[in-house]
Amino acid sequence: MPCIGPVAGDRRLKAGDGTGNQSETAQAILAYLLEHPAAEDTLEGIAEWWLLQHNIKRQTDEVKTALAALVASGLVIERPVGGTASLYRLNWDKLDGLRALRHASGNSN
Repeated sequence: MPCIGPVAGDRRLKAGDGTGNQSETAQAILAYLLEHPAAEDTLEGIAEWWLLQHNIKRQTDEVKTALAALVASGLVIERPVGGTASLYRLNWDKLDGLRALRHASGNSN
């Protein structure tokens, strides 16, 4: 998804708590409206559905990148199941090494 900058002359998008959260949220709303120009909703609907869709798209990209790295490292095995879909699973041959790595990093889950 393209990054949407503030609308020219609209200084309100720069306001916020200094963390950039308000601008990121405003950009997500504008991105949704650009993709769905006839959309309208309540505050609750925008927060629940529009921003949820934005977060799912962003998280899907992050998961895709993480899975590619895990597959490349051999820790996860990818099995194509038709079309563009794949199933992912732990590489059982790497299980002991993975448990040791997680234990050494202090994460016991």
